[in-house]
Amino acid sequence: MTAFTSAPRWPVRAPLQTARHLLSRRHCPLAVGQRIADTSSTEPLHPVLDILKRRLERPSKPGQRKDDRKVALCIEGGGMRGAVSAGMVAAIKYCGLENAFDVVYGSSAGAIVGAYFVSRQLPVYGAQIYYDIICSIPENGQRFIDLWALRHHPYFRRKRRGSKEFYGKGTRPVLLLDRLIDHVMRTERPLNWDQFWKYHSQMPLKPVASSLSAMRSQTLDDFTSLDEFLERLRASARVPGIAGNPVEINGDFYADGLLFEPIPYRSAMRDGCTDILVLRTKPESAARKGTKPGIYEKHIASPYFDLFHVFSPRAKVSDYLDTGSHLNIYNEDMQILKLENKVPYSSSDAAIFSIAPPADGPGVGQLESRAKVVYEGVRNGFTAAYDTLSPFADGCLDSVPMATVTSAKGKELEQKMTAGRRAAKWVFSDSELEDVEKRHKEAKRIRDQVRRQKRNRTTPAAPESRRERIKRVLKRRRILRAKHRARANAAAFATIEERFFVG
Repeated sequence: MTAFTSAPRWPVRAPLQTARHLLSRRHCPLAVGQRIADTSSTEPLHPVLDILKRRLERPSKPGQRKDDRKVALCIEGGGMRGAVSAGMVAAIKYCGLENAFDVVYGSSAGAIVGAYFVSRQLPVYGAQIYYDIICSIPENGQRFIDLWALRHHPYFRRKRRGSKEFYGKGTRPVLLLDRLIDHVMRTERPLNWDQFWKYHSQMPLKPVASSLSAMRSQTLDDFTSLDEFLERLRASARVPGIAGNPVEINGDFYADGLLFEPIPYRSAMRDGCTDILVLRTKPESAARKGTKPGIYEKHIASPYFDLFHVFSPRAKVSDYLDTGSHLNIYNEDMQILKLENKVPYSSSDAAIFSIAPPADGPGVGQLESRAKVVYEGVRNGFTAAYDTLSPFADGCLDSVPMATVTSAKGKELEQKMTAGRRAAKWVFSDSELEDVEKRHKEAKRIRDQVRRQKRNRTTPAAPESRRERIKRVLKRRRILRAKHRARANAAAFATIEERFFVG
């Protein structure tokens, strides 16, 4: 992984001093900021890292630049993998680079992370909504990720009913996106709209969503109020078929950015950005996504758009998903970004550099709901960004001691204890994870206790009076007579239709 390994010509300062105002954060210990860089290295910096380094040496704010470069921060989504990008933007904040960008792009969960980054509510809100709020059990017992809702889908039912009722109001979504947008971002971890709008005017946030009528990705930055902004975040993260219906904005329907632009660097290139820093949520060595459509494309998303063809009047999105075109786009992006890290891409005027989580850390799935796994994903993302961007990062990674950790599947992994990993374990401490797990276990215990009380209710029912018993019997008789009349009428109508209308 590329890092700032050249000789330091900028003023040295503690990497965590820029976030003293954050809640429950102390001054950075000396061990975290200790520099072990190899100053003899003459390897040139990537153009994106070079402009970030120069802006760190000569601090400037968005809208008041002394150079002619336009630097963009592009944040990938991916469901619960957004916790990895949340850890990365927290590291950017701790490295003092929050003012080094001119515009921010986010796709799906990356747009939500970008909102807290622009409003400077990091790292408390950006990452905490994943491992503390989303992984928690609310009072009503309905979690953010409800895998049991899949059993109501026609594909997972013994009797497959391809009717619109399965996608209407009676169908429970697997991802309760509305809870995150309408409840968490308004009350539990409220977005500071005044502060967001102040910084947005100089460093705009552009959520990227998929337009179902134009069959391409679009940036939704035409908002002026909190309600309009949250509606555009909802459109950017609305996964077809499992997170609810597409969002209608200005007469057009929008869905998750994964359809046409899962990694939103192409929008930055179209807007004329000269330098692009991409935050990815999957390791560089991860297996490529299959190009063949799977269960989600064939049996969930594609039938969904077949029933609701009004969402795609010009072209059918179901055909697009059946061919796996969105998977081909993601694989192409992976190859381009891998090439861009080595040498600027020859067919583009923009310099692109991407940061991916290290492969020696436990991965986070799109529908992961275990707080410990998500917490480690946040640490993994923080480690990757800190070791790449911080002038205090380790330059001689081969001489760093190793440590053994256990992954979510019980597999032992060997990790290098770099400066970024030490900083991640200090910022996101083990004690905080223990507090989170303790609160989740207590909430689960209370919920199970209430369920047992309802199931094993020992309170005897009040004795039924003679009047109530007569009313109950008469009501049951009326219901039976109504059913009998309905069956008789149906049989009579079938006989009349067969005699007089058939043939």
